[in-house]
Amino acid sequence: MTLANDAPSPQRSGLIAAGDIAELLLQFDLNQQGMDDTVLLLKGKGGDLYATAEDLKRWRLRQPEVTPLTHNNEPFYPLKAITGLSYQLDETRLTVTVTAPAQAFLPNTFDETNKPATLVVKPGLGGFLNYDLLAEHATGQTRSSGLFEAGVFNGFGVGVASFVANSGSTGFNTETILKNIRVLAIDQTIQEDEEGKKTRVGQTATLELTPKQAEIITVAQQMADRLTLALRAVADTQEKNVSEADYLVSGNGRKGTVRLIKSGEVSEVGARK
Repeated sequence: MTLANDAPSPQRSGLIAAGDIAELLLQFDLNQQGMDDTVLLLKGKGGDLYATAEDLKRWRLRQPEVTPLTHNNEPFYPLKAITGLSYQLDETRLTVTVTAPAQAFLPNTFDETNKPATLVVKPGLGGFLNYDLLAEHATGQTRSSGLFEAGVFNGFGVGVASFVANSGSTGFNTETILKNIRVLAIDQTIQEDEEGKKTRVGQTATLELTPKQAEIITVAQQMADRLTLALRAVADTQEKNVSEADYLVSGNGRKGTVRLIKSGEVSEVGARK
């Protein structure tokens, strides 16, 4: 393994005899860039390495101001003649690692004088529309909403406007479907609350209904999330029941059936028109 760094100026290449040099095909790397470049270098009798002018230009290294060594009609320059450059040669692995400071590289130049001017094109009149829509259907109701963004642009700039649109009800709807229905029985289960007190909880209510009222409750169970049974005063029993939800089974000409469970028997009842 051979190490080289800044040293006195190498001897003139004209003083090196042709038999004192050897060709080496090495794997080249510069400043640990992982170049993995295969290059042909010359090794002098004293261990100095020489590279062609073309390789120096390709690596962007400065060409030293010394007399080159001519080999096969091609000039080779000593790497040690480049100020600040050092290298590590491993002849066993056939690799050479070069370390060079910034001043060893050629400067970058940019010439903008001959660069063609870029024409600036003013944008024409145009526009755009962005939107985000949402729709949902639950408990027999459909709700929809949308976020809209509209914009217009021209050579002076762009203008944007956004707005939100909603449709459908966002609250809770309640409706009384039957009144003055007689409750025949309510099952009661004795349970203990968190404080250890015994309470009676009803789970199922048995109602006295006409076939039409049974149809109304059956349809309402399919449309609503919950049916609630409310206890009214005894004086309200004299009120005439004129506000039943007949539209649930009339349907304005719709045809269909309602499943009726009576005395443990299941039957299909046609919806009234």
